[in-house]
Amino acid sequence: MVTNQGSKGAITLKKQRLWQPIQAYHDLTYEQIWKPIIDVEWEYHLKNQNADNQGQVLNKNRFVFMNQFMRDRYNEEDEEMKQRVEEHRQAKSWDTSPDDKNDAYDQLVIGKNSLVMTNIAFYRAIAQLPRFLASTAESLQAQTGWFMTVIMGGPVPSDNGRISTIV
Repeated sequence: MVTNQGSKGAITLKKQRLWQPIQAYHDLTYEQIWKPIIDVEWEYHLKNQNADNQGQVLNKNRFVFMNQFMRDRYNEEDEEMKQRVEEHRQAKSWDTSPDDKNDAYDQLVIGKNSLVMTNIAFYRAIAQLPRFLASTAESLQAQTGWFMTVIMGGPVPSDNGRISTIV
């Protein structure tokens, strides 16, 4: 635990629960490597699923499909990549900005406590939204048979406050 005594009181950075290795692997590789491949494979899966099961509900959604794909790729990785994943996992265990823990910590030490902590809290909550909404929608769909659409938007602290939306 790290504590910074600023002009507005103590700020404490706590170590949070460690990510699972697959979460760190996803964070390291998804956008740069796997997203385009998953997009193509998902479309292929949908075509085959729809051709084989006309009018039936899909056996898995894209989120489940992506997680299985990432888990399979991680299991195929060599020890060098798994070591990078473990280092990334350890670095992400600090309760600071996901993009740059040292920069966020430096800003806290300098004394920009409330603004930085607010932005960190917003950023962390925004980063968790897609996963939370996907699991919520999945659960509601399983319980009710209904589908749902959610549209949200607002300023993104990690993107200099630019407005962004998710659907």
